[in-house]
Amino acid sequence: MAASPSLREWQQAALERFDATTSENFLVTATPGAGKTTFALEAARRIRPRVRAILIVVPTSNLRTQWARAAHTFGLDIDDRFSADAATLARDFDGAAVTYQAVMSNPLIYRRLADRAFVILDEIHHAGENRSWGDKLRQACDPATRRLLLSGTPFRSDNNPIPYVSYARDHDGIHRSQADYTYGYGDGVKDSVVRPIAFPAFDGHGTWSDAGTVVNGPLSNEDETQAKRALKAALNPNGEWIGSVMRAADGELTRQREHTPDAGGLIVADNQEHARQYAELLEQIAGEKVAVAISDEPDASEVIRTYAQARNRWIIAVQMVSEGVDIPRLAVGVYASRTTTALFFRQVAGRFVRTRSEDDETCAALYVPSIAALLKNAAEMEIELDHALAEASEQYERDYSDGESGSLFSMVDPISSSAATHDKTILSGEDFTSAEIERARTVAAQVNLTKLSDAEMARLLRHVSPNDTTEAAPSPSSAEAAQTRSERKTGLRKAVQRKVSRLARHTGRPHNHIHAELNRACSEQSIDKATVDTLQRRIQFLDRHLGEPQ
Repeated sequence: MAASPSLREWQQAALERFDATTSENFLVTATPGAGKTTFALEAARRIRPRVRAILIVVPTSNLRTQWARAAHTFGLDIDDRFSADAATLARDFDGAAVTYQAVMSNPLIYRRLADRAFVILDEIHHAGENRSWGDKLRQACDPATRRLLLSGTPFRSDNNPIPYVSYARDHDGIHRSQADYTYGYGDGVKDSVVRPIAFPAFDGHGTWSDAGTVVNGPLSNEDETQAKRALKAALNPNGEWIGSVMRAADGELTRQREHTPDAGGLIVADNQEHARQYAELLEQIAGEKVAVAISDEPDASEVIRTYAQARNRWIIAVQMVSEGVDIPRLAVGVYASRTTTALFFRQVAGRFVRTRSEDDETCAALYVPSIAALLKNAAEMEIELDHALAEASEQYERDYSDGESGSLFSMVDPISSSAATHDKTILSGEDFTSAEIERARTVAAQVNLTKLSDAEMARLLRHVSPNDTTEAAPSPSSAEAAQTRSERKTGLRKAVQRKVSRLARHTGRPHNHIHAELNRACSEQSIDKATVDTLQRRIQFLDRHLGEPQ
């Protein structure tokens, strides 16, 4: 049996739990870039002598090849061209990599392949997109000896239970998915397994025609409908907003390339026409050809593969680089999509978190429009989001990236947009104002710390003593005093959630059981009803159980 690559601490811990568990299904949620593929293939290598074959189910066709190449390093030969027409697997293969779409199209063929096999279901949330997909996946994969479920992004919030995922009612009475092992983005940043991401947010005004009336409004409008309309105008390739954001992002990429000469940038466009027009605009800004990978182009997958190995600056895509694609040199991005769901946002952000070496200390930057939904997604990057089965009466998250016929946008036409203005930058849930960012640039230049991003420098200045810089920086105590009670409670809740996740990993106890124990200890119904005092008590309780100093 071939030797496996060295494992990270979390991968080894997850494998130990996997080996110790007898359940047919094992769900691992781990942040993009943490090494889910390595974990899964080491599990496959160990179990291979006890199963007839290995079946890997992935969201897209190009991921079949990625999995097959990775499996080869584990001594596993995976057929990434298997089709239902073949019916059976050739004897010299250990297994096959196929897409969810293929399995749904012919579940009985894949049922024969899954019989007494080890099945890996990559990005399992795809199987919950509609009930018929879930039913067909079960039809195909039920005969498997064991199933390993993987997810790197939060699940959809809808009423479709995801096949083979266990659910339990939480302290608020909501049925939530129960992972067997969780390794979140916050854990990965702390362990230097993934890069931190800064989110520079840019405001601006959009102008649009609404049933013949010309309307103007900011992206940061508290009215969600008006903000969405302003965003549509801002993303118009003919307006000023998108061009000014591209110039800011290209400037950041130039800074990153001073230290990492092949650092690359990605723009995620709203649609294919925007992608083509953005490419023309960006070529004028960057002074070089821009790669464009869109599904209408037959060589789109090859464009991505070529860009991943090249040194050119930018690539533009719509959704082809949103999940599973591995381009470690990506360091700067522009989120130019109207899709505001946490699922899609984290898929895009996941393209920038991969480290290139053990000593990679760079901070990625993803430029975002300053609308409430996206800022919320950025601020919550370190919070684990389980799949919640929605009640039938709930209002589900809407995705505005496609089809507007009959919607509130059907009579709305974008006209123009103003230049973008920096609103704030978010890093690890902290907001940094334009003034803090400007001060960070000045001090970084003075002390020659240009390798740090603006947000990293701003955070350093916020938390050091006044004597450490040429200007006075607020101390943590004064920063805390300046917070509103709501802001302080939000920070404390995040701390509780992170510590609960760590305790769950250490003990194997479900999150909801730990939360229930905290509720009993603090005589409360839920964390949402907690006061500042009882939130601090929860943290002290968790620290005692984690063995951390008080």
